[in-house]
Amino acid sequence: MGDQRTNLRNSDMGPRVVAQDILECSTAQKHKLGTRLQLGDRVFRYCRNAGVALVPGYLVGTTSTVLTSKTGAGTISGQQGSTAVVSSCTGATAAVRDQYADGYIIITTGSGVGETYKVKGNEPAGSATAFSLTLYDGLASTWSTNSTHQIIQSLYFGAIAATTGTQAIGAPLVSTSANYYFWAQTWGPAAVYTDVAVGPGAKNQLIVSANTAGAVSHMGALTIGTGVVGTQIVGVPVGGLTLTTSIPQPVYLMLGM
Repeated sequence: MGDQRTNLRNSDMGPRVVAQDILECSTAQKHKLGTRLQLGDRVFRYCRNAGVALVPGYLVGTTSTVLTSKTGAGTISGQQGSTAVVSSCTGATAAVRDQYADGYIIITTGSGVGETYKVKGNEPAGSATAFSLTLYDGLASTWSTNSTHQIIQSLYFGAIAATTGTQAIGAPLVSTSANYYFWAQTWGPAAVYTDVAVGPGAKNQLIVSANTAGAVSHMGALTIGTGVVGTQIVGVPVGGLTLTTSIPQPVYLMLGM
């Protein structure tokens, strides 16, 4: 998206050219959401911030929404080979143009059950109970009007500081204004804030903390259900280093390749 090209800084894999630098945030979208970028031993994903500014060193989580259809209330239809489908799905009336771009449709019952397709874009629903979507790939089968489904928004749309109820997706390298596009680091050495001292040992796996939004704690620091956001492993201390609290520390992120 866009014609401007910027040479990436800090690349140790030879020259690479992308539309947006890893240390840049932008009001304009220059890559598809979720685009993967590898620079040496680090991996990044292209994201869109939500309505609150982000701070480097704090993990961000997804606010991706899922539209769920119900038998008799939400249906989907499309012909084999076509990239155009029509959805009548719970909550669809809130959809705006391309809100579900680079998300997914999953057929849960009926014709096409088990099939999954990536969404290229969608028309706004307005006050209608149905709206149209365009897929990247043509349908492998014809869906009947009783095929129930789910529509998943891109995990990289609407990032917020990771906390209760969110899935961690990465860490921004720079301050990111509300509703800007940015690269979040998902893998490799990174600086991340910790809210509990972490020492070497069997329980040094790092998880998202519920006590400080965007910070991490270690698996053995808190009791499940009282201060831990699930058990998603986000990484480990670099080299078994003992981490201190309230400052960004060397962490090896492991949030997906």
